[in-house]
Amino acid sequence: MKDHRPQQRCPDATDENRTRQEVLLATPLQGAIPAVVKAAADHTGTATTRRLTGT
Repeated sequence: MKDHRPQQRCPDATDENRTRQEVLLATPLQGAIPAVVKAAADHTGTATTRRLTGT
């Protein structure tokens, strides 16, 4: 299934067409999304290992 929503890029810090507020609000989100995915994968891996090994 194709996603037909318009894709928006996170503003680059050097993009003069973006406001300071847009840049400063988007910057933490750029790092937060991968961190959340990593935490979810780590947690799932740990839970699966405990369930399989019984420890």
